[in-house]
Amino acid sequence: MKFKHRYVFIPLVVILVALIGGVFTSNGMEWLKEELFKPKYMPPNWAFGVAWNFIFLCVAISAIVAWKKMLGKIKLAKGAYTVIYLLVLNAILNVGWCYLFFQAHLILPSLIEMVVLQVTNILLMIFLWKFSKVSSLLFLPYVLWLFVAFYLNYMFYQLN
Repeated sequence: MKFKHRYVFIPLVVILVALIGGVFTSNGMEWLKEELFKPKYMPPNWAFGVAWNFIFLCVAISAIVAWKKMLGKIKLAKGAYTVIYLLVLNAILNVGWCYLFFQAHLILPSLIEMVVLQVTNILLMIFLWKFSKVSSLLFLPYVLWLFVAFYLNYMFYQLN
């Protein structure tokens, strides 16, 4: 069995994104808990960890499956670079949102940034569909969770 770099590299990138975002998030939790007015609907704290761990798992699996499907004999399949660029942009936006909201306490810019993040998720689903329907559908939990996160971010903006 030949060693597949994607089975190590992709999960490491996903873990790195989760860790960097997690540092920004944990640094801002005191601000969130003690200084902000909270929306009426707020999932319990444990739900965020469960949701994000599941989302990151789905993203890693999606990227591994997509990479296998996009990899041709000599070069990447047409449209593969678009998927790669969108995945990189998505990772940057994910970390960027954590920074804007939790570290910089910029609620409105983080809300706007989240819209761009959601657009990248939807575009990823569309472009991944060409290579793998499973890979595309693995982004659905991320898209659905961002609707919840958008509501919360919007309510924090309205209340604070």
